[in-house]
Amino acid sequence: MDTDLRIQQFVTLFDSDPRASLAGVSALVAELTEAAGPSDPETLFARERLVYLMGRTDVPLDSVSAGRALVDDLTSFRGADDFDTLYARYTLANNIEKAYSAHHAIDALSPLRADASSVLGPTAELTLLVSIKLADALRKSGQFTEALAEYQALVTPAENLWGASHGLVVEIDLCRAICVYEVEGPRAAAAVNLARLRKVDDASRSLPIVMDLQERLARFLDASGQHAEAVEVYRDIHGRILADHGTDAPETLTALSDVGYSLWRNGEMDEAVRILTQVVASEECSRGPDADETTTSRGYLAAALLQADLYSQAKGEYATLVSVSTERAGYASEKTLEYRDGLVDANLGLGELQEALQYLVPLIEDSALVLGRNSPQTLGRRFKLAACLGQSGETRKAADAFESLARDASPVLGANNEFVTQARMRAQYWSQRVSFRDFRA
Repeated sequence: MDTDLRIQQFVTLFDSDPRASLAGVSALVAELTEAAGPSDPETLFARERLVYLMGRTDVPLDSVSAGRALVDDLTSFRGADDFDTLYARYTLANNIEKAYSAHHAIDALSPLRADASSVLGPTAELTLLVSIKLADALRKSGQFTEALAEYQALVTPAENLWGASHGLVVEIDLCRAICVYEVEGPRAAAAVNLARLRKVDDASRSLPIVMDLQERLARFLDASGQHAEAVEVYRDIHGRILADHGTDAPETLTALSDVGYSLWRNGEMDEAVRILTQVVASEECSRGPDADETTTSRGYLAAALLQADLYSQAKGEYATLVSVSTERAGYASEKTLEYRDGLVDANLGLGELQEALQYLVPLIEDSALVLGRNSPQTLGRRFKLAACLGQSGETRKAADAFESLARDASPVLGANNEFVTQARMRAQYWSQRVSFRDFRA
């Protein structure tokens, strides 16, 4: 059998049986080395494929040492400027990132990009692939400004080589938008994704990477306050997934949940509640009541019910969320704290002050322990407690709680922050109520 065909069969086998795939390629390398020698083109190609497959395993350290040995041999047999040597260095850089970190990969990719550009040209395919990998490594290392410059330099040559709708070109702008978000904010990031989406042809609209781009666009629109625009993008995503997978497919339910979420964010409560109720019921049947996706949709539904003043229904959903999240992550986990906070809001909406107080005191204790006494979440919960104390007739406790809150929040948020101002004003209000009560007594 032809060597290339044998190698391809082993590479294809990797997805279903990685161990057999690696064993097959390793045996083939040994066979070719003995028959044709270590410098034979087929031997070197088989070794390159072996290094590539080793990098895909969960233990990639061996792939780095094997990759370095291959690069050394290719440099010796064919020279540093040979295409196969440059490509082996590219594979090695990928394996270095997986074995160590993106930061380590930068050290391998920067000189490789310079060498590939010098030998092959700055717009050659391998040079662009290395540049993409370098930009990705910079982004993953948190160097967003440097990564953004790399992505911006890639857009035009990548479009010229592969076309505006190619998956790699779409991915460049998807990653560029992530960097723009970090550097300039969500509105500018949304503009980057929207501009790329307009260039993508209709035939490519259902590609997974294009759907990812749309989802990112919707998130950026939502984060920048463009909620109506986000609704339209989420509806388009849902329509395409519905056409491809059908009504009850998990992907379709997730997309419909996103539509409900965006409607809630846009203030369309009746429609949001209707859709999210439908999604939660369907996901409970298909995925189970405790599944991550069901919990996410239920969280959206509970928030929409709360904002729609449907407090009794919201209370039931939040009680379920607290139970599920406690079982999964613990009663004091950050997510459970969020759901416990929602349950308090539902109690307050129903006028159940004493029940809200019973929840708030341990909630604040756990929140302070997990997030810090003066974290934004804990400060907000302390504000609710102080307000509840005042409404329940505990005027002196309310005054003291608001005064303590203003004192703690001022160094964190600033003396003139609206939250601090409100806490200070309410402390004064309840103090006056205490003085008036004492005067009457």
